[in-house]
Amino acid sequence: MKQVLTTYKSAQHQERALSQFGALCQFVEKSLEMYRGELSLAIYPLFVQIYLELILGNQPKLAREFFEKYKGQQEGREDDLYELTTITTKEALQLNSTFSHFRSNKYVIRMCKDSFNCLLSHLQDNSHVLLLNLINLHLYVDVFDGLPKQPSQLALSNSTMMGDGMKSVNQQKMHYGVVHPPALLNALLDPDEFDDPSAEADTDPKKKKRKEKNDFGYDVEN
Repeated sequence: MKQVLTTYKSAQHQERALSQFGALCQFVEKSLEMYRGELSLAIYPLFVQIYLELILGNQPKLAREFFEKYKGQQEGREDDLYELTTITTKEALQLNSTFSHFRSNKYVIRMCKDSFNCLLSHLQDNSHVLLLNLINLHLYVDVFDGLPKQPSQLALSNSTMMGDGMKSVNQQKMHYGVVHPPALLNALLDPDEFDDPSAEADTDPKKKKRKEKNDFGYDVEN
């Protein structure tokens, strides 16, 4: 349950997360059509996780504004979205078995190697570390060789809220099946070792205790 109970560290993390998510949506929309379908698979789980992070950070108004701005991009998720709107407090999340499960397990998506490299290149080139960390914490990307899935195949495999399946966050962190630059691989496998260059320098001698916070910048209640 420790992944469920979190609080925001600062307003800067809120602003950067919303900005990075907006940029990702624009990137997917403008991407090549052959990759766009698979790239879009990352939008919904990140949308949910950011919404829940805002709720856990005691920012229900900001969460609602975020929801209203991007709900139109969650086509076919009407039932899920309605249930998500009922979560406006930490207590409501704890009582909601669907999204507590969503929060404490990894959402599985499948995409080809080219689509995955395209996604990571965007996140790395733009220093979108918060989204990288959310992906590492809450998504399990099953990368395969071959051509991207067709829209009909994506609709079939992604017809339920749980995507292609769920995996426990307590499982060993996965290697995504693609060779990445060392800095990016560190961000995926150990986000605490990959600092956000836009963040202020940390001179606190207790910096080594950062692993007591989750990778989105929030304190974790054990």
